[in-house]
Amino acid sequence: MNHHEPQMRAEQLTNYMEGGAGPEAHEETPGVLQRPLEDFEQHLRHVDQMVFRLRQMRQATDRAYRLQRDSRNLNDKDMAALFYLSQEWKEKRIVAPKDVAAHLGFSSATTTSVLDRLEADGYLRRRPSATDRRGIHLEPAESLPDWLEQHPSEILRTSFLEVAEGIDCKDVDIIERYFSAVLENLNHRLP
Repeated sequence: MNHHEPQMRAEQLTNYMEGGAGPEAHEETPGVLQRPLEDFEQHLRHVDQMVFRLRQMRQATDRAYRLQRDSRNLNDKDMAALFYLSQEWKEKRIVAPKDVAAHLGFSSATTTSVLDRLEADGYLRRRPSATDRRGIHLEPAESLPDWLEQHPSEILRTSFLEVAEGIDCKDVDIIERYFSAVLENLNHRLP
């Protein structure tokens, strides 16, 4: 808790009880309190619990990332390249080594080294371009599907889908809108 938090919470509480939305809502509504203190405290508990759960999900996906990376003898650059390539291939895009370098900010030498390792481990194949005699295209190889299945983003997506199956679509829509609004709010607050 930082030293501004008690002041912010007091301000949020005042605005909430007067019908405002939070610290940004400074219109004063004179008269009777529109929202009981218990509602604000309950909202605050729910928000704190959601933030805690998101932190736990992040820790779990970070742990899964490290486990996948280390168990396959990959490094962070290899993982970044595989993730980028898998997303491009999923969208049926043709990818060349220069695309990997440009997207990830790798030098030509680093890109070559990363692609050499990934090709040797069976994650990708280099193929001559059909339209450019000097061009090379990258294609997925036999080790990629297993890597994708074990990637933390895929595990998280599968968990979201399994849980969503037991929730009414209208409720899932509310959750999605809530996360979108929080993300938008967060993006406005960050430099």
